[in-house]
Amino acid sequence: MSVKAQIIDVFAGPGGLGEGFSAYKDEDGNFPFQIQISVEMEQYAHKSLRLRAFTRYFTHNNIVLPSIYFDYIAGKNKLLGKLLEFRTWVEGEKTVSENDTNDWAVISPKFYCPDDFQEAKTQYEKEWESILLAIKQAIYEARRMTLGPDKKDIHKAIKEQIAPKTPTILIGGPPCQAFSTVGRSRRKGHVINNVVTHTDEPAVWDQDNDGRTWLYKEYIKIIHSFKPEIFVMENVRGMLSAKVDGENGEKVFVWKQIFADLNKPSNVVGRKTNKLEYDIYSLASDIKFTGNIDDLNQMNGADFVLNSKHYGIPQARERVILLGVRKDVSKTLGEAFIAMLTKIETEQQTYVSDAIGDLPILRSGVGRQEHEYNGKDAPKQTCVKAADELDFWNAELKAKLRTAVKRLKKSTNSHQKKVWDILNLAYKGHKGLSKAARSHKVVAESGFKSTNDSIDKFSAFPFSRLANEFQDRSSLEYVAQLNRWYRSNNEEVLVLNHETRNHMDSDLCRYIYSASYSLIVPEEGERINPRLPELEEAGLDPKGHKNRESFIDRFRTQIWDRPATTITSHISKDGHYFIHPDPSQMRSFTVREAARIQTFPDNYFFDGPRTAQFIQVGNAVPPLMAYKIAERVSDLLCIKNKG
Repeated sequence: MSVKAQIIDVFAGPGGLGEGFSAYKDEDGNFPFQIQISVEMEQYAHKSLRLRAFTRYFTHNNIVLPSIYFDYIAGKNKLLGKLLEFRTWVEGEKTVSENDTNDWAVISPKFYCPDDFQEAKTQYEKEWESILLAIKQAIYEARRMTLGPDKKDIHKAIKEQIAPKTPTILIGGPPCQAFSTVGRSRRKGHVINNVVTHTDEPAVWDQDNDGRTWLYKEYIKIIHSFKPEIFVMENVRGMLSAKVDGENGEKVFVWKQIFADLNKPSNVVGRKTNKLEYDIYSLASDIKFTGNIDDLNQMNGADFVLNSKHYGIPQARERVILLGVRKDVSKTLGEAFIAMLTKIETEQQTYVSDAIGDLPILRSGVGRQEHEYNGKDAPKQTCVKAADELDFWNAELKAKLRTAVKRLKKSTNSHQKKVWDILNLAYKGHKGLSKAARSHKVVAESGFKSTNDSIDKFSAFPFSRLANEFQDRSSLEYVAQLNRWYRSNNEEVLVLNHETRNHMDSDLCRYIYSASYSLIVPEEGERINPRLPELEEAGLDPKGHKNRESFIDRFRTQIWDRPATTITSHISKDGHYFIHPDPSQMRSFTVREAARIQTFPDNYFFDGPRTAQFIQVGNAVPPLMAYKIAERVSDLLCIKNKG
């Protein structure tokens, strides 16, 4: 039985949580969850969010995606982007935006960009009626607003978008930088709450005055105003260790304060007499918090942590997921509802190979050259001009790589000899790789050489991770499920956002060495990633670097036959933690490969420059994980409806 519910998606990012809920189909083949409004403040994430809202109109109405969409993602024209862009204009001396009015006559592209509107209408005449309906839905659904400063506008927009007497679900995760353990460590000794420290002493992070710590309260204000039957809140595991000052000056855990506030939203808005309450369920165990403070004090926050790799996601990603159920709804469930997601067995986990193996091979770019070390100062670096890049690849880079191969050949270490076998074979393909593209331009092309095709040659080595692959993993049901998620309904092959970035030549040599090293099945006492002495033997150690050990920790190959490590927004800065497992390609992940690890469908396009695309992917909730959560929420609503 289908139960329709409307979704409010806040702190939406590019839409990972929303994608999982909106893509969920019930047993009758219906889409029970309809996103009514999604809110995101960042410019490019909002563009991706709005574009996805546009495509959702077609998928939910069983209509083929229109030509204007494919022309936009292929770069043939920018018409769709212009018709969907966030609208601002000047009235008198004041700049106003689409957030200031709900009048379609004003925010319609026909009024806002009439020339582009007419051009698109003429060019896509046969599909125009559905295109215009999809544009209207996307503009009203995907809003660019900031929770906090735009509180009144957001609450007004939500009120206009949601329907009365329809089950409502609030989803979203307040920005996690304030709770991230990595983020906290990086803030020490640098900029803390916009105050620069000028000493070498570690700075104390003032969490109490970092506004991001309390952004969850904006989420709770929405709960208080609109009283959703259910909410799903996501955050990093670091939330469980973050502390702030309590009433008596003692340090208290932030997560316990958050639980208490979510249980009684009136705590945040200052209306203590309000009886609105929520029970908070774990999706990882049979634990729930119903409001008893003694229970909260005894509770282990880790019971609310989900690790994505246990649920068919090709990534080890730990996140706190809270399922809130309004008290009156929770009482109707009794013992009929089990919140927990069903874990898979370890041997059923999906791997990096399952996620990216069928994507096209690409060549990395070379953006900088590191020159010879003089024995004292850090080596000089110079830019490689784009016009000279291919010649540099075939000459200087090849020579530097050849030197590393020759040096490693002299090693007497048994493990290093194995590394040399793989490295040497990969090196032999260097000239051929120079003919490979740096990006996959034809988005709907399927006749390409894939990573599976490229990496297969290493299966000849009995010590490689590919030697033990006795079956085609794509035939395994849990891998087949992942592939169906990437490309549903046998739709044509789309390869979007698949473009390599530039790297320094010496880093590329470290990449091919690290990937060769990590392709070996380690024996007892051996590592999966190289250490400094091993890099020194190949002549690839950092020259003139102040902290050589920490430098090496920056390089990590994603292991072919394991779930990936956590994709984070840091991937936007460099690719050192996300080295591609195929040594032949000697590069880091593309946006599409990171998106595959995060389980974004192949037709999901990330807008903006590549750095912004990486940030969007790294900050998102894996959509397939959100889909599995949506299954549990659907069960809950069905039980409530029967009751």
